[in-house]
Amino acid sequence: EESSLAFCHCPTLSPSPVCDYPLCPDVSLREQIGFVVEAYGFLLRESGCPPSRVRLLGDSAGGGLAVLLMQEILRISQHLEAHPEVGTIPGWGMVGACALLSPWLDLSCENDSNKNLASVDPLLHEDLGFPILDMTRGDLNLTSPSYSPLYGPLEGLCPVLVHVGQLEVLLDDSRLFGLKCPTATVQEFPGMWHCFSQWNQLVPEAAESCAELGRFLTSLTPGPQKKGCRGFSFHGIRNEGY
Repeated sequence: EESSLAFCHCPTLSPSPVCDYPLCPDVSLREQIGFVVEAYGFLLRESGCPPSRVRLLGDSAGGGLAVLLMQEILRISQHLEAHPEVGTIPGWGMVGACALLSPWLDLSCENDSNKNLASVDPLLHEDLGFPILDMTRGDLNLTSPSYSPLYGPLEGLCPVLVHVGQLEVLLDDSRLFGLKCPTATVQEFPGMWHCFSQWNQLVPEAAESCAELGRFLTSLTPGPQKKGCRGFSFHGIRNEGY
């Protein structure tokens, strides 16, 4: 699968691995986090790239997974003695920057936009069509930080740029994230729908979004060796055929 970094015009983020992780319902969302943390550790260990040079990009459910990863990085960093598996990873820590496209951050789907914009978002509708209880293995506490990063710790994250359409059911996820996360900047695009940035070859606003995301991810690259940066992208948490 092509990395989202490709359509965000990030030529200096090379190589740009796409995290190939198991999808729901084959595994639970919490099991996914374990795989993603392992992949992040592998990237740091094998590339020798410090965390400050790593860039995360996630769209839709993959955006939520990116935030869950950052929260897990924080948690592990605060309890390193309980995680000997990261002891061999030099410089374990928070990534340098993260970009989110229409992120799904609240599995409860109880925000106003989930209902008010269900009839106008051409891609998603009110119930999102997701087998949520399969993802949580039947746990009904959908606002648990284990599943919904909007309710987890949001202080201590890296700079985060969020792009969201004003006609999508997940609009309030991004708005609330912007209010709660001190390092987040949320840009809303009038008339745009869920994950509109992927139509960058056809829609001027999508092209604008991609260009801005690219500038953001590369402008925060420290030092002269920009080509030493690594991009890491997430695309979803469920099997599309499910």
